[in-house]
Amino acid sequence: ASGNVEALAVEGNTLVMNEDVNLSVVDLSDPLNPVARGTVAVGPIKGLDIQGAYAYAAVGTSGFQVIGVQDPDIPVLLTGSNAFYPVAVAVQGDHAFFAEILFVSVMAYVNIGNPESAFFQGVVDLSSSGDFDGNAIDIDGVFAYMTSQQEIGRASCR
Repeated sequence: ASGNVEALAVEGNTLVMNEDVNLSVVDLSDPLNPVARGTVAVGPIKGLDIQGAYAYAAVGTSGFQVIGVQDPDIPVLLTGSNAFYPVAVAVQGDHAFFAEILFVSVMAYVNIGNPESAFFQGVVDLSSSGDFDGNAIDIDGVFAYMTSQQEIGRASCR
Protein backbone atom coordinates (compact mmCIF):
# COMPACT_ATOMS: atom_id res chain seq x y z
CA ALA A 1 0.00 0.00 0.00
CA SER A 2 1.34 3.40 -0.94
CA GLY A 3 -1.18 5.56 0.94
CA ASN A 4 -2.83 5.80 4.32
CA VAL A 5 -4.98 2.66 4.77
CA GLU A 6 -7.92 3.00 7.17
CA ALA A 7 -10.29 0.29 5.95
CA LEU A 8 -10.24 -3.06 4.21
CA ALA A 9 -12.50 -6.02 3.50
CA VAL A 10 -11.89 -9.50 2.11
CA GLU A 11 -14.13 -12.00 0.36
CA GLY A 12 -12.65 -15.09 -1.24
CA ASN A 13 -9.51 -14.09 -3.14
CA THR A 14 -10.43 -10.40 -3.36
CA LEU A 15 -9.30 -7.73 -0.93
CA VAL A 16 -10.50 -4.15 -1.21
CA MET A 17 -8.87 -1.35 0.76
CA ASN A 18 -8.61 2.38 0.77
CA GLU A 19 -5.41 4.16 -0.04
CA ASP A 20 -6.12 7.75 0.92
CA VAL A 21 -9.11 8.64 -1.35
CA ASN A 22 -8.78 5.62 -3.64
CA LEU A 23 -10.31 2.17 -3.42
CA SER A 24 -7.73 -0.44 -4.42
CA VAL A 25 -8.37 -4.06 -5.37
CA VAL A 26 -5.82 -6.76 -4.46
CA ASP A 27 -5.83 -10.34 -5.80
CA LEU A 28 -5.13 -12.84 -3.00
CA SER A 29 -5.15 -15.98 -5.19
CA ASP A 30 -1.60 -16.55 -3.90
CA PRO A 31 -1.76 -15.16 -0.34
CA LEU A 32 2.03 -15.10 -0.06
CA ASN A 33 2.25 -12.95 -3.19
CA PRO A 34 -0.72 -10.57 -3.31
CA VAL A 35 -1.12 -8.73 -6.60
CA ALA A 36 -2.27 -5.11 -6.72
CA ARG A 37 -4.91 -4.69 -9.39
CA GLY A 38 -7.00 -1.59 -10.18
CA THR A 39 -7.91 1.55 -8.25
CA VAL A 40 -10.70 4.11 -8.45
CA ALA A 41 -11.06 7.49 -6.71
CA VAL A 42 -13.93 7.30 -4.22
CA GLY A 43 -13.29 9.89 -1.49
CA PRO A 44 -12.13 9.68 2.12
CA ILE A 45 -13.17 6.08 2.83
CA LYS A 46 -13.87 5.33 6.50
CA GLY A 47 -15.23 1.78 6.19
CA LEU A 48 -15.53 -1.00 3.60
CA ASP A 49 -17.31 -4.30 3.06
CA ILE A 50 -17.50 -6.59 0.04
CA GLN A 51 -20.17 -9.00 -1.14
CA GLY A 52 -19.80 -10.79 -4.45
CA ALA A 53 -18.65 -8.45 -7.21
CA TYR A 54 -19.47 -5.27 -5.27
CA ALA A 55 -17.65 -3.24 -2.64
CA TYR A 56 -19.55 -0.92 -0.32
CA ALA A 57 -17.80 2.17 1.02
CA ALA A 58 -18.67 4.41 3.95
CA VAL A 59 -17.28 7.77 2.85
CA GLY A 60 -18.20 10.10 5.75
CA THR A 61 -19.72 13.38 4.61
CA SER A 62 -19.57 12.13 1.00
CA GLY A 63 -22.11 9.41 1.88
CA PHE A 64 -21.96 5.82 0.69
CA GLN A 65 -20.65 4.45 -2.59
CA VAL A 66 -21.13 1.14 -4.39
CA ILE A 67 -18.14 0.05 -6.44
CA GLY A 68 -18.20 -2.72 -9.03
CA VAL A 69 -15.16 -4.99 -8.73
CA GLN A 70 -16.22 -7.58 -11.33
CA ASP A 71 -13.10 -6.64 -13.29
CA PRO A 72 -10.50 -6.16 -10.55
CA ASP A 73 -8.27 -4.23 -12.95
CA ILE A 74 -10.97 -1.61 -13.57
CA PRO A 75 -13.15 -1.01 -10.47
CA VAL A 76 -16.10 1.25 -11.30
CA LEU A 77 -18.16 3.67 -9.19
CA LEU A 78 -21.77 2.60 -9.72
CA THR A 79 -24.01 4.55 -7.38
CA GLY A 80 -24.15 6.28 -4.03
CA SER A 81 -25.78 8.98 -1.97
CA ASN A 82 -24.88 11.55 0.66
CA ALA A 83 -28.28 11.29 2.41
CA PHE A 84 -26.34 10.35 5.57
CA TYR A 85 -22.70 10.41 6.73
CA PRO A 86 -21.46 6.83 7.19
CA VAL A 87 -18.21 5.91 8.93
CA ALA A 88 -18.53 2.11 8.91
CA VAL A 89 -20.47 -0.50 6.90
CA ALA A 90 -21.56 -4.13 7.24
CA VAL A 91 -23.35 -5.97 4.44
CA GLN A 92 -25.71 -8.90 4.67
CA GLY A 93 -28.06 -10.15 1.99
CA ASP A 94 -30.00 -7.34 0.36
CA HIS A 95 -28.98 -4.62 2.83
CA ALA A 96 -25.93 -2.62 3.79
CA PHE A 97 -26.02 -1.26 7.35
CA PHE A 98 -24.06 1.84 8.29
CA ALA A 99 -22.80 3.45 11.50
CA GLU A 100 -23.17 7.13 10.72
CA ILE A 101 -22.79 10.61 12.17
CA LEU A 102 -25.42 12.86 10.55
CA PHE A 103 -28.43 11.61 12.51
CA VAL A 104 -28.14 10.99 16.27
CA SER A 105 -28.73 7.47 17.61
CA VAL A 106 -29.62 5.72 14.38
CA MET A 107 -28.29 2.95 12.16
CA ALA A 108 -28.82 3.78 8.48
CA TYR A 109 -29.52 1.07 5.92
CA VAL A 110 -29.40 0.87 2.14
CA ASN A 111 -31.29 -1.54 -0.10
CA ILE A 112 -28.68 -3.35 -2.23
CA GLY A 113 -31.03 -5.91 -3.78
CA ASN A 114 -29.77 -4.50 -7.08
CA PRO A 115 -26.32 -3.11 -6.16
CA GLU A 116 -26.10 -1.03 -9.32
CA SER A 117 -29.13 0.99 -8.23
CA ALA A 118 -28.76 0.76 -4.44
CA PHE A 119 -30.78 3.32 -2.49
CA PHE A 120 -31.04 4.72 1.04
CA GLN A 121 -34.01 2.93 2.55
CA GLY A 122 -34.18 4.23 6.11
CA VAL A 123 -32.84 4.18 9.64
CA VAL A 124 -33.21 2.02 12.72
CA ASP A 125 -33.94 4.16 15.80
CA LEU A 126 -31.50 3.35 18.61
CA SER A 127 -32.39 6.34 20.82
CA SER A 128 -33.45 4.04 23.66
CA SER A 129 -29.70 3.43 24.12
CA GLY A 130 -28.96 7.16 24.47
CA ASP A 131 -27.76 9.96 22.22
CA PHE A 132 -24.67 9.00 20.21
CA ASP A 133 -23.01 8.84 16.82
CA GLY A 134 -22.05 5.40 15.53
CA ASN A 135 -18.42 4.57 14.83
CA ALA A 136 -18.32 0.81 14.16
CA ILE A 137 -20.81 -1.83 12.99
CA ASP A 138 -21.03 -5.56 12.40
CA ILE A 139 -23.69 -8.19 11.74
CA ASP A 140 -23.91 -11.74 13.09
CA GLY A 141 -26.66 -12.97 10.78
CA VAL A 142 -29.50 -12.04 13.14
CA PHE A 143 -28.53 -8.77 14.80
CA ALA A 144 -26.60 -5.70 13.73
CA TYR A 145 -24.34 -4.24 16.41
CA MET A 146 -23.19 -0.62 16.44
CA THR A 147 -20.81 1.05 18.84
CA SER A 148 -20.35 4.71 19.63
CA GLN A 149 -17.40 6.82 20.64
CA GLN A 150 -17.99 8.07 24.15
CA GLU A 151 -16.10 11.21 25.10
CA ILE A 152 -15.66 12.87 28.46
CA GLY A 153 -15.86 16.66 28.43
CA ARG A 154 -13.81 18.73 30.86
CA ALA A 155 -13.74 22.46 31.67
CA SER A 156 -11.58 24.53 33.98
CA CYS A 157 -13.32 25.99 37.03
CA ARG A 158 -10.66 28.66 37.70
